[in-house]
Amino acid sequence: QDTAAPPAEVPGAEPPAGEAAGAPEHESEQTPPPVRARHRGARDWLAFAGRWHVLVLHFPVVLIVLASLGALRRGLPGPLTRLHLDLAVPMSIVTAATGWILAESTSGDLELHRWLGVATAVLTAATAVAVRRASEERSGPWRLLLIVTLFLMLSAAHGGGELVHGEDWLRMPLDP
Repeated sequence: QDTAAPPAEVPGAEPPAGEAAGAPEHESEQTPPPVRARHRGARDWLAFAGRWHVLVLHFPVVLIVLASLGALRRGLPGPLTRLHLDLAVPMSIVTAATGWILAESTSGDLELHRWLGVATAVLTAATAVAVRRASEERSGPWRLLLIVTLFLMLSAAHGGGELVHGEDWLRMPLDP
């Protein structure tokens, strides 16, 4: 068994070749070089914004479903139906925009999903206008527009689920 102490450092002597004075013995102990801040351009910020799609998409989905439940009532659209649609319009526009941006950096067949998202945003805005007019004029096709918007949004949402989770993701737990 070798119990010899390591050789003592001699003042003024040069360290052995390949070793720097006071250098760590293992490479993992070395400190990495300082990282310089990278300038973030518009492309980086757009990519960042696109990644918010998966977060913001849930808001218009819930708001459109809640507004559609309001369509089950008889008579004119109530204040909650109007509120849900008023909130759903900007959120559906943000969702479509972030989804479009995200699709630029994603692979796969996204064309149908993209256009369903855009159509949902446009139809949500048209439905909100129809609901406002129905409240003022006591008529209009607001209920039909709302139901069509709901089914269009559900189609876009299902297509997005298939893009993320794969085909048949909804019924997968029921497969034998």
